[in-house]
Amino acid sequence: MTLPSLLVLLSAALLATRAEASQGAIYWVPSLPTAGTKDHTPDFTLRGMGAEAMYRVRPQIDLGISFRIVYFRNEQENQTYTPSSSTAITGRLFRSTESFPVLFHGRYLFPEDGGFSPFVGLGIGPAYVQKDLSIGTFVYNAFGWQFMLAPELGFSYAPPASRYGAYFNLRYDAGFGTDAVSAVSYLSFALGIQSRL
Repeated sequence: MTLPSLLVLLSAALLATRAEASQGAIYWVPSLPTAGTKDHTPDFTLRGMGAEAMYRVRPQIDLGISFRIVYFRNEQENQTYTPSSSTAITGRLFRSTESFPVLFHGRYLFPEDGGFSPFVGLGIGPAYVQKDLSIGTFVYNAFGWQFMLAPELGFSYAPPASRYGAYFNLRYDAGFGTDAVSAVSYLSFALGIQSRL
């Protein structure tokens, strides 16, 4: 999957759910890699975006879906990589990790106070993950789907008379690795705009 095709998919999904959602959000997702993801791509990234649609099913309960794409990359000069015991390659080492989770969420909403609406929740669902490594002419990539859990907390703020407001979300995405690709995990900080629909 390429970045442009994922962005088109993300936009189409948001538009498809917009008409029936009680609220939707689109946001920028800076992220910090953790655990095994940090071993492969250790740098904080500003390359991330996402969208969600949430439905009010009870006065303090929302259910919904979110789509995100987060891209980590790391480059190092004059590195030696040993793909096997008899081979060593030296050169510029490039590593990347791309994660595209599609999660279903349940959220508990705390009482709203002057347009400030905090929440806690949990997302579960599949994530498409791709990890790449290249050095010289050697290229390795692993990709596939894995199950993901994502505990979260956040808030939205909208003046009472406005449909639009600010959105913040702190979320820990924890994937469960498969034979095809190792587990991905990261802490993300979503900052964006929310709309009451």
